[in-house]
Amino acid sequence: MKQFIRLSETQHGLILKCYTCNKIHLEYNNIYIDFEEEGFYQFCQYFNDLNPTFWEEVNRKSILRRRIIVPVGHQSIHLLFNSQEVEELKLLLNYAYSSIKKVNKTNSPNVYNFYHN
Repeated sequence: MKQFIRLSETQHGLILKCYTCNKIHLEYNNIYIDFEEEGFYQFCQYFNDLNPTFWEEVNRKSILRRRIIVPVGHQSIHLLFNSQEVEELKLLLNYAYSSIKKVNKTNSPNVYNFYHN
């Protein structure tokens, strides 16, 4: 059985911290990413610095429907977003970031048990 705390949730996303594997799990639309805590903080910082208007303008002639292109560490894989998705993901990440800081300070989270194979 894995133990999770829900850090943040929006209509299209969810961020959990697992106390069994000590990772942070991000689900957003059809994207799922596992982070070590430091990697999560770096991802939050990257998204906070992301300017969707700039990138939509840079890629305005692209045939892609989503014009904000985010590299993920592998040269062939990128995440694609539109500006509304970036703003929602920023809200999701920022709330989770502040929640995890509070959880780490109090060390008494409301932990949920989930069965996971």
